[in-house]
Amino acid sequence: MKDRAFSALVLVMAFLAFYGCAAKAVNTTEWGDLKADQRVLIATQRSEFKEAVVSRVVEDLEKDLCYVKVIDLKQLKIDSATDYDAIVVVNTCKAWRLTGALRNS
Repeated sequence: MKDRAFSALVLVMAFLAFYGCAAKAVNTTEWGDLKADQRVLIATQRSEFKEAVVSRVVEDLEKDLCYVKVIDLKQLKIDSATDYDAIVVVNTCKAWRLTGALRNS
């Protein structure tokens, strides 16, 4: 019985660790006029630091009357790069390698 309880506890802990470490999707948001002269696409992942960086970038770009679209990094394949004047990628780099979502884009 103790083995079963221990196995269940290990399973629950592994699930919580995986869920806590898994990247959460970023909601697509847009600012500014879609017909603005300058269009910027920001592809990112969700974390407290990355959200602060993106928030600051968007704040500065709004002053320049740019159109800004923020998407999840996994959606980078869907949006056409030719529709934007600049693309900002905020990504995690581990062991000097980009995440799989960006490597495969």
